[in-house]
Amino acid sequence: MFQTLSKAVHDPSKALSILTYQLSKPFGHYEYQKFMVLTRSRTGSNLLISLLNSHPLIHAEYEAFAKLRGETVEQRFGAVYSKQPSTIKAVGFKLFYYHPLDDKHQFEALWNRIIQDKAIRIIHLKRKNKLRMIVSRTIAEQQEIWSQKETPSPQAPLVKSKPIMLSTVALEKEFLASTDPEIQFANRLRGHPILDIYYEDIVENMDTATGQIFDFLGLPPCQPQTSFRKQNIEPLSKLVSNYASLKQYFAGSQWESFFES
Repeated sequence: MFQTLSKAVHDPSKALSILTYQLSKPFGHYEYQKFMVLTRSRTGSNLLISLLNSHPLIHAEYEAFAKLRGETVEQRFGAVYSKQPSTIKAVGFKLFYYHPLDDKHQFEALWNRIIQDKAIRIIHLKRKNKLRMIVSRTIAEQQEIWSQKETPSPQAPLVKSKPIMLSTVALEKEFLASTDPEIQFANRLRGHPILDIYYEDIVENMDTATGQIFDFLGLPPCQPQTSFRKQNIEPLSKLVSNYASLKQYFAGSQWESFFES
């Protein structure tokens, strides 16, 4: 209720939508398609969740398991996959490979719970260009700005950071660390229906990418909408001060394609 009152100050229509949703839940149902967006930071997960929520038949939570705050995995699952309004036909959340952040003892309990429920459809969100992902995360950490939205009124531009510098050793470790979880967790979820989606495909053709997801969830098509916008539109050569030397170092490697011409 506090969230609804808070949003009412800035966006009355959104507050009304939230209030209607909350009031309808007790009279709802459990006969919906469960899903999960599996990913990591800086893959466009906020963008994807906002696009999913633009479908009138979907209710998608953001980082539902980022912090359990003393709750058990089972309690949090019950909160996410709770009774829903009759209009909702698919319910899900996004999960980073390394969640929860505040209770690592429940990591395996969380994954065992997910693996046991074969009804959960998995949307595996990845990013093709791992260098772009690493640069995006580094800049976000530096600026402490993790997302940016379009607003009806003029918005202050993002704080411009100085170009970052990346070492070859650290970057090589990052490339490996960003690929391994994708394989590891996909193997864990072999018994689930899985759809691989790439951030680059969403940006290039939003209608086609979201259309694949809606079909995967058994839902009719819908024109996707979002207020999120891309934060780092500059070429990598403008974002990384030692870009030229890195590109030369990784030439001929399996990561050569990450370095844009």
